[in-house]
Amino acid sequence: MLAAFFLSLTLGVMCDKLKIGFFKPGKFTMSLVFSLIIGYAASRMNILDFPKLSSAVSVMKQTLFLIFIFATGYSSGPGVVNLFKNVRRNRSFIAVVVCSVFMSLSAAGVIFFIRKSGLVTDSSLLTGIASGTLTQTAILGVSRATSSSGVTGLDRDVVFTVLYTASTILTMLFCCSVFPGICAWFCRKEGAGALLNWSVEKFPDNTSKHAISNKILPVPSRCGRAYTVNPALVGTLWGELKEQLNVHHLTIQAIFDRNGVFIAGRDCSNVTVKNQDVVFVLGDRSKMLFAADILGEERVELPESWQQHFKFKSQSVSLRRDMKIGDIREILYRHNVFLEQIISPEMEEQDRFELEALVKKHSKIKLFGIEDDLAASARDMHSFLIPKDKNSGVMVIGLSIFAALAITLSIPFAASYIGSGLLTFIAGIAVGSFRELYPRRIFGFPPQASQLFQTFGMCGYLVLSGLAASGNVIRLVNVGEIPDGTGSVVLAAVLLLVIPTGLTAILALVLLKNPALAMAALAGSRSSTVAYEALEDACGNAPSSKVSVLESAFTVSYAISNFLLTTLGVWI
Repeated sequence: MLAAFFLSLTLGVMCDKLKIGFFKPGKFTMSLVFSLIIGYAASRMNILDFPKLSSAVSVMKQTLFLIFIFATGYSSGPGVVNLFKNVRRNRSFIAVVVCSVFMSLSAAGVIFFIRKSGLVTDSSLLTGIASGTLTQTAILGVSRATSSSGVTGLDRDVVFTVLYTASTILTMLFCCSVFPGICAWFCRKEGAGALLNWSVEKFPDNTSKHAISNKILPVPSRCGRAYTVNPALVGTLWGELKEQLNVHHLTIQAIFDRNGVFIAGRDCSNVTVKNQDVVFVLGDRSKMLFAADILGEERVELPESWQQHFKFKSQSVSLRRDMKIGDIREILYRHNVFLEQIISPEMEEQDRFELEALVKKHSKIKLFGIEDDLAASARDMHSFLIPKDKNSGVMVIGLSIFAALAITLSIPFAASYIGSGLLTFIAGIAVGSFRELYPRRIFGFPPQASQLFQTFGMCGYLVLSGLAASGNVIRLVNVGEIPDGTGSVVLAAVLLLVIPTGLTAILALVLLKNPALAMAALAGSRSSTVAYEALEDACGNAPSSKVSVLESAFTVSYAISNFLLTTLGVWI
């Protein structure tokens, strides 16, 4: 069983970049396909006995799903925070939110119709239809329905496996070819590709407009110095001295009285200078002579107890988006932070001095500076402070899953109406949001580790589902007949695929008034990473500054749909 599991998982992930013509199935779909093939072959050769392994498979699936759903919520946390920060300021942002909510509500309406009309009444089978057609595996995991419908060869795992694969392909086709092709016919453009390229070209360019090349030194040589204030300055506001220092790019970090009592930090504009105050200044080494002229005599030594207010440290951050080195240096220069090293996602060191060079998303950047400045720099760069404690991520996952299971086991209402999967997902969102709001509380794990947990959890869950479904596929082949209820399942899947997708696409186009942006929002609303990646490829060689607009629409709609569609699974 373990050999079949890891072989299917390995082959599925290896085929993540596989493209068959215009179709890119992705690692999740390929993991399902390989698990079905390997499970079918193993069963035919009498190597695996699935009925005897059903309890072990169920436990493994639940474990992998909880890891996946926590990591999904954790990575959605920053999107939730940005949603509340920007929703009132950006009309396009509001439109994307409306489309995501509409997609989930329309899907809920179709599911309600399917159940009430008697088309599909079995809760387990309906869960398989919803999770596969909406390409949202989390629905399958949070559902409280049992995994068998009692119809030979037609259970939840079989239905989910077939519909997930088919819906992934159809969603990608719709977002990249069908709907843009229809729009191109109305706009008199030469095909879907031409229309998408034209749509992207209309995006605003998000490239920085600052003349950074002439303003930022390739290697700023910074240092800190302490000064005892000149008695002639007593009674002067520190704000006046701060302005004089800023002319030379020098920054006040901390002010103490003669006894070492902390008076103020960088926010000292309204504080009055007193006799024998001591001030700590940070800036270019070559400019420190100006600090002595403005403030007074340099103080060579400071007691160690004073230094707690400006402790220097090294800290690594992980970028959440592509940025030019010049833009990064501009932010670091503003906060008096050193750039020590850049490591690309391919684990190669990148030259720090090429200001126009692009630093890729998920690159690791090593910084040095005062703790407050490091946190401010990370926030302005939209980056993630990487915790030095390598165990904190595992502890956070373990504690969150344990808490979700404990609540489910101890509170009947939670077990009946919520479930451990949704509670774990909510815990992940809460931890990810807290991590975004308070970056100095360094815990959790970086985006690369979050992606690893998501990939392993989701692919592992799908592999186990495929292996379990392969036994039912064999029974279906042996019977040689189409099971009863297949027509109702197909019709329900068509309704759930066509109605929400079509209506949301029209609404997105009306609200966003841009086909490429509308399809990015639709791909996110359907939780289809494969469709979004295909959409990016279809847009051609658009500048990264323009593609980032597409990414923002996809990320926001993906985060919202992850929560709404996952919540939907509890009540199916």
